[in-house]
Amino acid sequence: MERNKIKKFILPALGLVIFFSIIFGLPAYSFLAAATASDSDLTFDPGGTLSDVTDLGNRDPASITYDVVNYALLFLGLITVVMIIISGFMWIFAAGNEEKIKKAQEILKGAVIGLLVIMISYGAAQYVFDKLVEITTGAVPTTTSSTETEETGVIIPED
Repeated sequence: MERNKIKKFILPALGLVIFFSIIFGLPAYSFLAAATASDSDLTFDPGGTLSDVTDLGNRDPASITYDVVNYALLFLGLITVVMIIISGFMWIFAAGNEEKIKKAQEILKGAVIGLLVIMISYGAAQYVFDKLVEITTGAVPTTTSSTETEETGVIIPED
């Protein structure tokens, strides 16, 4: 009986989180894309191809893999944050029931451990990809005072 109540609460809450993420996320993304687009991106080119506009097919496999790993870790991080929020609601609505509180604490503990593992994985992935770029190109990747070349997508430090 109690599981049905939790399912009736969790599924709509998760649906609302996804719904509002889409509703508020897509306009923000399109706004940022429009703000960073140059005038040449906004013109109509009847002889152009889809790969010219989207940059599909022009990226190296390493940068695609890098993006896939980052988006996967981002998605897993969002799931763990949702699990932390859900366990908090379970704890609040436990109404003093020790069994429910213990279950909420177990979920919270698992979610926090999962979040730590995801953060460590993100750091390890960043380190590995930075070292791969350094080994294969000779360029030291950096996030400050650097420029990105359009041909390779490799970050080359400025002198």
